[in-house]
Amino acid sequence: MAADESFLRRAAREVLRLAEANAGAGARDLSSVAVVFSNRRAGVFFFRELGEISSGPSWAPGVLTLSEFLRQSAPQLHVPDALELVGLLYREWITLGATE
Repeated sequence: MAADESFLRRAAREVLRLAEANAGAGARDLSSVAVVFSNRRAGVFFFRELGEISSGPSWAPGVLTLSEFLRQSAPQLHVPDALELVGLLYREWITLGATE
C-alpha cells in the first residue's frame, strides 16, 4: 500500500481483501457487502477505484448513503429530508427572535 494512496482506494482494497478472506482466494462475489458513505458521489468514486484494482469481473457491493442506511436499519426512526430540515431551522431561527 502506497503512502499517497487515496482513502477510497484503500477502502476498495480492504473490501476485496475481506471478501477474499471470507470466501476464499479469488472470490469475486461482493453482493453481500454493503459500504456506507456520506453521499452518493463518494460511492461513484469508490466504484471507480474498485474497478481499477479488481483483477476481473465481479458482483459489486451495495453502496448506501448514511440516510439510506439509517432508513433500512431502523425504519421506526424518521430521517428528515433537506426541505423539512430547512423548515425546522427557520422555525428555530424565528423562535430565537430573528427578524425576517
